[in-house]
Amino acid sequence: MEHREEEGGEIEREQYYIDLLEPEYNILKFAGSSLGHSHSELTKKRMSEARRVNSGRKTVSIEVLDLETGIQTVYSSIGEASRALGVFKQVLFLILFQLRGGAIQTLPRSWV
Repeated sequence: MEHREEEGGEIEREQYYIDLLEPEYNILKFAGSSLGHSHSELTKKRMSEARRVNSGRKTVSIEVLDLETGIQTVYSSIGEASRALGVFKQVLFLILFQLRGGAIQTLPRSWV
């Protein structure tokens, strides 16, 4: 354990100790990255099964109204809407969250 007063540089410090100690049980060789790591076949199978189970979850359709053209488009999911609009899904989640609270009413044009 190392006590540090300043913030930041944690990844560099972790990499320093990985290089210094060459830990036998550390799967990943680079701090903050899973580069070079591949999952076992059993793990891949389990992740695939989990995706199949979760694929039946309820989705919410998203209605988008273009205020300039008046055209309304319905997307079957946030993912589909984000791809069509060219924005990250997280942006749409944020917008939907803020719409619930009444903070914003329209998507700023600069976000599209």
